[in-house]
Amino acid sequence: MQSLISVLFLTSLISALVQDSCCSYAENTFPIVATSGVWNDGIFYHDSDGDLQVDERIRTISLLKREQPCVTSSGLKGTCKKRNYCNKQTRIFWGNRDPDFCLIHGLFVGVCCPDELPTVPTYNDTSISNPPDLQPSAKPSVIPDSQSAGELKQGCGLAPGFDGRIVGGWRVSGEGRWPWIAALMRDDGQTHFCGGTLITNRHVLTAAHCLHKVEANEVSIRLGEFHLEEPSEAEINIDVAEIIIYDEYNRLTYENDIAILTLKTRVEFEYGLIWPACLPPVSPSDEEIEENDPLTNRSAIVTGWGTIYFGGPASDVLLEVEVPIWKQKQCRDSFVQVIEPTVLCAGEVKGGKDSCQGDSGGPLVVMNELGRWDVVGVVSWGIRCGEPRKPGVYTRVGKYIDWILDYTT
Repeated sequence: MQSLISVLFLTSLISALVQDSCCSYAENTFPIVATSGVWNDGIFYHDSDGDLQVDERIRTISLLKREQPCVTSSGLKGTCKKRNYCNKQTRIFWGNRDPDFCLIHGLFVGVCCPDELPTVPTYNDTSISNPPDLQPSAKPSVIPDSQSAGELKQGCGLAPGFDGRIVGGWRVSGEGRWPWIAALMRDDGQTHFCGGTLITNRHVLTAAHCLHKVEANEVSIRLGEFHLEEPSEAEINIDVAEIIIYDEYNRLTYENDIAILTLKTRVEFEYGLIWPACLPPVSPSDEEIEENDPLTNRSAIVTGWGTIYFGGPASDVLLEVEVPIWKQKQCRDSFVQVIEPTVLCAGEVKGGKDSCQGDSGGPLVVMNELGRWDVVGVVSWGIRCGEPRKPGVYTRVGKYIDWILDYTT
């Protein structure tokens, strides 16, 4: 039994690039998009009418006037406005770094322009959440005490079914444990072929290779799912209005393997059952990823209904596995093909813990400093499943934040 358990993985690798070698994680994997992330310390959530709002407990951003007060991630007071409306000195100060995003009005995204620039440069390297160096090296097992029960029901990345414990290897998940997981279903409504992540009430994030030669009317999204063969009151099926594949996706190399699915109808969030994941901070520069990636050695969770081992049967129930995120150099040295900073690697060095075929497009999540879950990766490809020194490869979501915002706000 122990030997059987040791080979149960979670990746998605159908549509082989080379048989028994480099494979994508799905036969036809699909891209999806999720929003409501922790952005600039402000938590976006949907009110009872389904409108995107800002949790003012974390960062006060009034939506009653066009230019709203804001506070940058480095603590500077400012005003939320369009980037080109910020003064020249501020834009020079930013240089090639990303500013702090905020809401100008409703769903209009702007940047936080500081009223006064610091005399000594301060950290201002991320735009969606707190700086990476403020993130704990070990994930907290509970939500911070400063948040009340009522507050916990607002904002993205809430997983009330998560009990703070992750077993060493794979495990059968629980209903509602990961409420943003989406199953991509073929037009018969019965066949699962890829995973995705709910990020707004109308968008799912997934892998581009899932949607190769697929039309919007040939796929639907199932949310609130746990057991694919046993209908539940929580599950809903939603048709897809539009498939948005990243323009520079390369179907031969799987570079830029990311896509967004726009749903035909808005999702009604249900606490503990259907809920969006948070978007992560904007990724640092390529050089910083190479030298000091804030995600390196972070413990991450990957979920899906993929095969339980390479070439094996798919799982009817949602599975989860905890995997460490690798250093970029370690990732690059593990493959003969070029590994770009737009991807990250995760998995056990000794093997045995991985995503597998059918998991493509699904989420790789880490807990942020607020006790909420960020989708930092999209299951993309790998060499078989759970092979020693061959990690799973994930699209690095932080590299695509601007693109995601363009199509979801």
